[in-house]
Amino acid sequence: MAFLLVILIIGVYALTVLFSQNVPSTAIRKPGAGVAISNCSNLTLPNTYINATLYSQYGTWEGSCNGSYAFNVTISGALIPTFTIPAVCCGAGYNSVDIWNATTGNDFCSAGFPGPYPIGISSGNAVNLSKGGYFYCIGWEVSPYSSSTPSSLPQFTITWNTP
Repeated sequence: MAFLLVILIIGVYALTVLFSQNVPSTAIRKPGAGVAISNCSNLTLPNTYINATLYSQYGTWEGSCNGSYAFNVTISGALIPTFTIPAVCCGAGYNSVDIWNATTGNDFCSAGFPGPYPIGISSGNAVNLSKGGYFYCIGWEVSPYSSSTPSSLPQFTITWNTP
């Protein structure tokens, strides 16, 4: 009886599991990497200071290389910016980084007609860029002046990499 039970268990198991198959891993290819060249190591902004007032101020400044493109994309493709906007005390600081391809239109760091609109970038996230000369659009804000208002907005570095 025990022998029949063992055969029955093996037979039921054999009927239940016919075979197993493994699904292979699949590679994920990186997007086509773009190629870009820097036109300077230190960007210039249109203003070297902000006159503090008793009102909140904000704006967007064009980051360039002495009025020329900050960088050129020579081969279209994916590029990854890396940066950290420094935290500043008391309502003063940079708050955004965008870019715009100046060779595709006549607009600059505003989102007005006729475009093209600036491209928002975030640190560590790839962005697909077409060939052309690019400027940065650096957003900033300053709260109404008080005794704790900082004396400057700190510098920060933007680095570009390929995927």
